[in-house]
Amino acid sequence: MALLEVKNLTKRFGGLVAVNNVDFVLEEGELVGLIGPNGSGKSTFFNLITGIHSITSGKVFYQGKDITGLSGYKIATKGLARTFQATTVFKDMTVFENVAVSLVLKRKASSLGQFFNTLASKGDEKRIKETVLEILDYLELINLKDENAKNLPHGSLKLLGIAIAMAVSPKLMLLDEPLTGMNSAESMHVMKKIRGLGKRGITMIVVEHDMGAIMSLSDRIMVFNFGKKIADGKPEEIRKNKDVIDAYLGTERWD
Repeated sequence: MALLEVKNLTKRFGGLVAVNNVDFVLEEGELVGLIGPNGSGKSTFFNLITGIHSITSGKVFYQGKDITGLSGYKIATKGLARTFQATTVFKDMTVFENVAVSLVLKRKASSLGQFFNTLASKGDEKRIKETVLEILDYLELINLKDENAKNLPHGSLKLLGIAIAMAVSPKLMLLDEPLTGMNSAESMHVMKKIRGLGKRGITMIVVEHDMGAIMSLSDRIMVFNFGKKIADGKPEEIRKNKDVIDAYLGTERWD
């Protein structure tokens, strides 16, 4: 059974068709790159899967269950997380606090239990602390745990976005341009961490404009242009695909 299956997915904004009748199947353990020119529908595709935008027509199935029309909150509780192009963090909160906030989904104590600091509430606090510290240690952000997010360099902010997504213990993570704006050293570091997520059992779809990086990272690549899927295959197949080359202004130099 596929982890994610999208059938005839379509999104219209007035007269604009942002995603046009897309079919897609993602198997557990895959890392699929999603590429395409600016405005081709990549982020909208993510927004439809994660419940941020309503779907005009089509269906989304996750772990064999129809999640079409569910809220973003309910989808997140099922283990499907995403990051965003822009760093959506609480700038005046610490790195630790930003990740801890996401773990509210995992609390076992009731609101009343939290108020009276019951054993269940104390257990929640212990689990949250341990989970946040483990995530920050993996992403090498542990030394910045008490730093306000607004003071972080760009690369660390991007990693913080990944940390927040990891906090919901996702089976599937959608990464939207995780390398944008990074220098070479930062990109190499984040690529290493993304590969490591696969070893931790997380299946991924990654939107990225760095063609060298996405070719290196991906098991398979899907290509969008004007809201349509124009190609889906192994990186070496995508490199040679004429429709893909044309969509990228005729250039084959992707590394």
